[in-house]
Amino acid sequence: MRAKEFMSEMIVRHNNPNGDYVIAFKDSIWIVDEDDMENPEVARKIADRIGEMEIGDLYDLVERRPDAIIARLDMDNNLMQMMGNETAQHPTTSKLIKKIVKQLDLDQVVTDSGQSIWKYEIKGKLPTEGFHGTTMKAMSSIMRKGLMAQSQGNWNEIHTEGVVFFTPNPAYAMYHAELNADKTGDIPVVVEFKIPDGNKIVPDYDIASLLYHSQSDEVINTVYQNTNFPSSDYYGVRDKVKVHQKRPENLYKDFGIFGYEGRIPASFFELIYSSLYPTQDDMSYEFDIDDYNRMSTKDFAEILKVYEEFGDDPHSISPQMVGMSYDYIMDQLRDEDEDDEDY
Repeated sequence: MRAKEFMSEMIVRHNNPNGDYVIAFKDSIWIVDEDDMENPEVARKIADRIGEMEIGDLYDLVERRPDAIIARLDMDNNLMQMMGNETAQHPTTSKLIKKIVKQLDLDQVVTDSGQSIWKYEIKGKLPTEGFHGTTMKAMSSIMRKGLMAQSQGNWNEIHTEGVVFFTPNPAYAMYHAELNADKTGDIPVVVEFKIPDGNKIVPDYDIASLLYHSQSDEVINTVYQNTNFPSSDYYGVRDKVKVHQKRPENLYKDFGIFGYEGRIPASFFELIYSSLYPTQDDMSYEFDIDDYNRMSTKDFAEILKVYEEFGDDPHSISPQMVGMSYDYIMDQLRDEDEDDEDY
C-alpha cells in the first residue's frame, strides 16, 4: 500500500498499489499507474475534483493546471520525478510538493530538468538564494553595479522596469545563460546569490502572465501594473485558478521562477559558475551546474580582468586559469608569446 487512506494533511482519493504516478491538488492525492493515466473514468473523477470540464487523459494536467502536481514515482529509489516545464511548481518552494514528500516519506524530488532536491531542501517557502543566467561580457558591469533589470533580455518583447529575474533552479539559469551566450557568441555565466530582501520577491513574468490578466486586481499597484499580458487565457487557467484557490495571487510562491524588485548588489554574490568557453552552435538542452567551473567571486574577478584585457575576446580565457591571479596569468601569457617569438 503506497499511502494511508487518510493522511494528516491530505486525503487519498485513489490508491493503486501498483501505481507509479502521483497526482495532487490542494488536500487530495491520487496514486495511479499507466493504465489509470489513460483511463477516462479515473481521469473524469480527478478532473471533477480539480475542476476541469474537458480532459482527454491525465497527462493533459501538466499543461492545463499549474496549481496541480503530476509526477512519476520511483519507490525503488524513494523519489518522485516531476512532470512539467519551467513554469511548473518547484520542489524548493512548493507547499504542495512538501506535503507529498512528507506523507509518502520520499527522500528526494527530481525536477523535469534533472535537478535533484533532497527532502531537507524542500522548504515550501520563498527562496533565500537564487541563480541568474547571463554572459561574460555582461559580468563586467554586474560585478561593479550588481544585478539590475536590463533594457533587453533573452526575449526581446519582455521587459519589466526594475525587475531582475531569477530561479532557485541552477539548470534553468544555465539554460538562459547558454541561450544568451549563443546569440552573442559569448561565454555563459551563472551567478548564485543570497536574496537581499525576501519582501521584494515578485512573480516572474511568465507566471504572472499565466495567472493574471493586465487589469486584474492582483497586478494593480504592482511591478506589472503597466505590463500588457497576453489577452488569451490558455485552457482557461486564470479563471480556474481564481475559483479553486483561496488566494490565487499568492500561487506564484510555489513556482521555480521569480522576479526581484530592485538591484541585487554584488556583495550578495556567493559563487560564479561558467564553462569559460563560448557556447557552441549545437547548444545542448541538458543542463547540470556541475558541468561548469565553480568559482569564488574573487577568483572570477581575476579571470574577468584577463577577459577585459583582450577586448572581451571569449577565447582569451580558459578553465586552466581558475584559481590563478591576474598578474600570474598575464606573466604566463607573456612567457608563451616570448617562446613563440623565439621559435
